[in-house]
Amino acid sequence: MITLLHGEDELTSRRELEKIIAEFPGQVIRFDKNFDKTEFYQAASGGIFSDKTLIIIENYLSGKKKLDIDLANISGDLVFFENKEVSKTLTSGFRVLEFKLPTLIWKFTDSLKPISGKYLVGLYREVLKQTDPEFIFAMLIRQFRLMLDPTGLPAWQAGKIKTQAKVFGEKHLMEIYRKLLEIDFEQKNGLTPFTLSSKIEMLILWI
Repeated sequence: MITLLHGEDELTSRRELEKIIAEFPGQVIRFDKNFDKTEFYQAASGGIFSDKTLIIIENYLSGKKKLDIDLANISGDLVFFENKEVSKTLTSGFRVLEFKLPTLIWKFTDSLKPISGKYLVGLYREVLKQTDPEFIFAMLIRQFRLMLDPTGLPAWQAGKIKTQAKVFGEKHLMEIYRKLLEIDFEQKNGLTPFTLSSKIEMLILWI
């Protein structure tokens, strides 16, 4: 069976991938987008591996207009993992699982501004019904990082981010970003009695 996991919600799709790996009873072989095709065909044919083989290829299909590998004689299971949406023309015959970002997350990140904590906490709790605090926290870090440095964004998005950044000012943005990194460190090292969700609410009220 060939499965495609794709979409912008990489946190959720990554969890689905790890679940597939954990539940697979045989050998798991992983390739990145620059994999050696000879090694892939050997693994895919079962020639040197057992029949119970799960092959995972990450970020190989994104940007392609057609497949350039032969999938006709796959032995075992194959999973394509993509952190972007993939064209449907490439996925005929695949089992496709698409992971979209919850729409409210954009409203939440776009609404970030000082002295709006009560409104933001309410909005945060609504977003929390659609996803988990780890994902929201990652999006918070992303948004403030972009406000500090919008380099590489499309012009329309960069203009929007710069307008939002001006409301905070560079000094306060740096303070918030350092606070986000501090929360991340504390959570990863078990240095706080508070849940991540509680820390996010505290941060929102503080900014």
